[in-house]
Amino acid sequence: CFLLSSAGNVKDDHISLLINAGLVVGGDSLLRLAHVLYALRL
Repeated sequence: CFLLSSAGNVKDDHISLLINAGLVVGGDSLLRLAHVLYALRL
């Protein structure tokens, strides 16, 4: 969540928001999905 932002990936803020939303809404499964999407964008 905030680790991605503090890592300097300011351009990927929307992905951090996605991960934060996943934490709030769905927990770990959405978080893993967000990490997969993040990895695919790299």
